[in-house]
Amino acid sequence: MHADGGELLLLLLRLPMVLNHSLSVCWFTLRTSAVCFARLPQDRMTPTFALLLLPDMLDVTPTGYSRTHPQLEVATVQFGPFVATDEFGGATVACTPESGSVFEAHSTTVQCVATDRSGLTARESFTVSIATANAPTFTASTSVNAQGRIEQEADSAPGTAVTFELPVARDALTPSHQLDVTCTPASGSRFEKGRTEVICNTQDAGGKVRCRHEHGR
Repeated sequence: MHADGGELLLLLLRLPMVLNHSLSVCWFTLRTSAVCFARLPQDRMTPTFALLLLPDMLDVTPTGYSRTHPQLEVATVQFGPFVATDEFGGATVACTPESGSVFEAHSTTVQCVATDRSGLTARESFTVSIATANAPTFTASTSVNAQGRIEQEADSAPGTAVTFELPVARDALTPSHQLDVTCTPASGSRFEKGRTEVICNTQDAGGKVRCRHEHGR
């Protein structure tokens, strides 16, 4: 039998063949090896996460402070890669925020989406928790004796002017950075006879710490 183009066609085989999950029907001709038409089955199954690889929560110690919000402690967090499978092959996984992002204290939810070749998606999430760092540390003033006091003899009736060195405060995250310290009453104030408590405060980007000294004369 001749086709419109003058080509002699011999229908040698018309067999359904299942290859790579596809239904193929082929016609063979004298001048070509085969002409095949394939109809893929419809993908209705969403990808499946390998849940053992996904944490419920990641607890991370801060490593510095946020550039945009200096009062917040931050850490760069690495996680993954995560895996998802699909009955017709693999699936790609993307997370937001992505691994390597800078996370601010306290808790942030990471959303992960797996997408297969048909565009079907599955979603999972976990939490990244940035623990608050320790408060700043004080090094005692050189004016304070072993009993934690500054002792000075009285020299006049209304009180004695007492000068003392301020304690040194350092940031827990950046120990090389010395913080400002204020004390009340301040150094150089007049103290009445007896014992007076002096409270010294410092503040880092994440909070305050209080150090107490007792002074007598």
